[in-house]
Amino acid sequence: MAERSWPRAVAARPPLLLAVLASLAAGALLEVERAEDFEREVFSSKHVWAVGFVNSQRPNDAFEAVLAKLPDLVPAVRWGRLDVTVSGNSPIASELNVRP
Repeated sequence: MAERSWPRAVAARPPLLLAVLASLAAGALLEVERAEDFEREVFSSKHVWAVGFVNSQRPNDAFEAVLAKLPDLVPAVRWGRLDVTVSGNSPIASELNVRP
């Protein structure tokens, strides 16, 4: 069996790709304000999560702009935003080895 690169394999099956894209549902961005919320919503979830860790003391407007658009672009994934400088989020940031 000949090995195909990923782009060619996808290009060979456009109906499959369209079906995957069509199956995505509307997404939203969860603003995490407390470690307990993160544990309840993310750690105990059976869904796929992508979380943007931000530092409000050193804002990155480009990253924030992209993070705000991602839920609409990839709605099958649940999105979160966690500010590592908020004292209540320290346990989560520490557990995930994210430093402010």
